[in-house]
Amino acid sequence: MIRLAVIGDIVIILLFAAVGRSSHHEAGGVLTTLAIAAPFLAGWFLAALWTRPYARPAFRSARNAVIITLRTWMPGGIMGLIIRSIVEWHVTPLTFVIIALGFNGVLLCAWHAALARLASRQRS
Repeated sequence: MIRLAVIGDIVIILLFAAVGRSSHHEAGGVLTTLAIAAPFLAGWFLAALWTRPYARPAFRSARNAVIITLRTWMPGGIMGLIIRSIVEWHVTPLTFVIIALGFNGVLLCAWHAALARLASRQRS
């Protein structure tokens, strides 16, 4: 379950970067998408070190999954935005902050809730 959760989290954050590039008609390939996603991946996994979204309690129920995912994503997303601003040497526009936190937050919560439901079915 943990491996599946990690892979899904990476895919969601990469999807965010790819959709953003596409909606802005930006050129570049996989490396560009990875470069855009990298600060958010770093923020997510740094926050995950102390919020433990891959521990058993996170998969006990969909409610637990959503709470722990939000506890991870809020600081993780903010760290990602800070890293991105430092790397790019500019302040991130508020609209991007809202979209980045919202898009990833909703998808990560839905993904972790689905995994928690799957885990509870496997326990039954």
